[in-house]
Amino acid sequence: MLHVGKTGGLAVKEAIRGPQRGVQSVYQDAAPGTRILVHSHFVGLRDVPVGDEVVITLRDPVARYVSGFNSRQRQGLPKHFNAWKPGERRAFERFASPDELGLALASTDTDERGAAEAAMGHIGHVRTHLSDWLGSPERVRQRREDFLLVAWLETLAGDFERLRGLLDLAPDRVLPADPRTAHRAPSTQATSLSAGAERNLRAWYRRDDAFIDAMVEMGLTELPAAVVERRARTGR
Repeated sequence: MLHVGKTGGLAVKEAIRGPQRGVQSVYQDAAPGTRILVHSHFVGLRDVPVGDEVVITLRDPVARYVSGFNSRQRQGLPKHFNAWKPGERRAFERFASPDELGLALASTDTDERGAAEAAMGHIGHVRTHLSDWLGSPERVRQRREDFLLVAWLETLAGDFERLRGLLDLAPDRVLPADPRTAHRAPSTQATSLSAGAERNLRAWYRRDDAFIDAMVEMGLTELPAAVVERRARTGR
């Protein structure tokens, strides 16, 4: 399992692990005759041996941006604490919300726009792209037969049921209901984006959208309705 940040990976890990504790990355008794490796954010397709089956969860890139901004703004709390790096501190001292940063990407003030672009390159999760995990569409095409499931945060409950069937997971493997265990964001942070910020961010993450479209063309996945609707708001 490849863990793209802010796509529900921790919830899936918790579900696969079930009541197990101890070793966190290799679950050999979650499904009969199956060895499941759930990786950190730093493992990509390049690190997975050819022939090993791959599971990955995706999310609309702009929605992932909002979640990533808010997660790093609170330094990973409440589940974890990961202190700001210097570039993140500068970003959050200047931009108080995901909308502020998104709007600043098209600012006519060159200092403001430069600060926004720098922030996008420093904030954890915000700075990453699908290519960090998957390399290129061509690499995915070459490894197409290795993909067992491409799931989506937007349809995670149903996709996890598909995964349960594919792996013959035990009945006690269920997605966590507790927000802290699932690492869900608190409801106190701003999540809405203005039309301008949404357009700017859709342009910023255009490579991710193109990567996703390539995976759709390969027959590896389909766009959830929520993703189609969100794209339509910015003419995608």
